[in-house]
Amino acid sequence: MVKSLMVKVSPVTGKAVEVEKPQKADAIPDGAITSPMQGMVLAIKVKVGDKVAAGDIVAVIEAMKMQNEIATPHGGTVQKILSFEGEVVTNGDVILVVSPQ
Repeated sequence: MVKSLMVKVSPVTGKAVEVEKPQKADAIPDGAITSPMQGMVLAIKVKVGDKVAAGDIVAVIEAMKMQNEIATPHGGTVQKILSFEGEVVTNGDVILVVSPQ
């Protein structure tokens, strides 16, 4: 998977940040945590390599001025993060991948 470097101005903090944006996956990988709605990613609460348990909050998405916490349905290790803070995602977009325990 090829990564592209982008410079974005975070609408949350107002600061310019450099992010490596992985290309979108062609298929939904096993263990994918997807967005249940369209909205802006306000926070990614985990890093690659973090261990998570079922029900842990891994991201926060703002939709219609409401903050929605995204919980992982299964425990495991965070393998990939395919989104970044300030990005607008749509229903079904993969936010991150957690390998099952």
